[in-house]
Amino acid sequence: MWLLPSIQNVLTIRSRSDWDRPQVLQYQKAQLQDLLQHLWKESPFYRDYYSSHGICESDLDEIGVRDLPIINKEILMENFDRISKDPLLRRDAIESWIHSGAPGIYANRYVILHTSGSSGTLGIFAYDKRAWCRARGVTSRAGSTRVNPFNRVRLAWYGATHGRFAGVTACSTLPRSMCRVALCSVLDPLSTTIAKLNDFQPENLFGYAAAIHELALASLAGKLKISPRFVTTSGERQTEEARTAIREAWGVTPTNAYGTSESLCIGLQLPGHEEITLMEDENHIEILDDANREVAPGEVGRVIVSALYNRAIPVVRYD
Repeated sequence: MWLLPSIQNVLTIRSRSDWDRPQVLQYQKAQLQDLLQHLWKESPFYRDYYSSHGICESDLDEIGVRDLPIINKEILMENFDRISKDPLLRRDAIESWIHSGAPGIYANRYVILHTSGSSGTLGIFAYDKRAWCRARGVTSRAGSTRVNPFNRVRLAWYGATHGRFAGVTACSTLPRSMCRVALCSVLDPLSTTIAKLNDFQPENLFGYAAAIHELALASLAGKLKISPRFVTTSGERQTEEARTAIREAWGVTPTNAYGTSESLCIGLQLPGHEEITLMEDENHIEILDDANREVAPGEVGRVIVSALYNRAIPVVRYD
């Protein structure tokens, strides 16, 4: 799906690899100002919400992200039908489409992601073609994907497959001219997954950290007989025990991705790096304490994210 725009975004975003900090911040600022202008014209909710906090249209070129009010999932879902002027982006219609189990993309225009709803509120997020291809370009920085229509990479996902969650949707919507994809559910018996992967022989293996750890242990026990060249985990913390088991099982050092339904790629563990690199050219990320003050280096806080690349259902200063 959307192969050529995805490749264009991969090349564009990889060209930024040598940017210094001032270049990233300058680009980030320009992205934010462009997004705010879009929201003021195209989003009744954001325009009214910002106005209620004393922000005027004339302020948009001067204000920074810290001048904007924070929102959360409850606020966004309560006002979902006023976020976009597009009549396709209405909460009841999208929820009905999600529950129908219909394949593909919504109305042939939007990739829909949702949260698990474990907090009591189901978060729904839409990506148009531009945003989805941009997110693909960001995730390509991990270096575990390649494009060769004459030798399509075999890619397997092991995680939740029963909904439109970020990981499974990112894998299942990859262009078939680029990849062959196997989706393995964590709800299936482990023996079923082992048999499927032994038959498929994935070159790239993606999934939840604990789930991939389980596969590595099965490989060490001689039950799973695969040799992936790239292993990437997401969805939860990658433990040292998991990293050790993966290295011992397959001779590769796993990378780690930090993504959410709200913003598909917030951070990546890039090749040769131990830490996760924040993708700050396409996201503005704040770590705040309970009083909404930035925490000091080394302190723990909560993530406030602004996905600067998505115009469909934008998230700006989202807690």
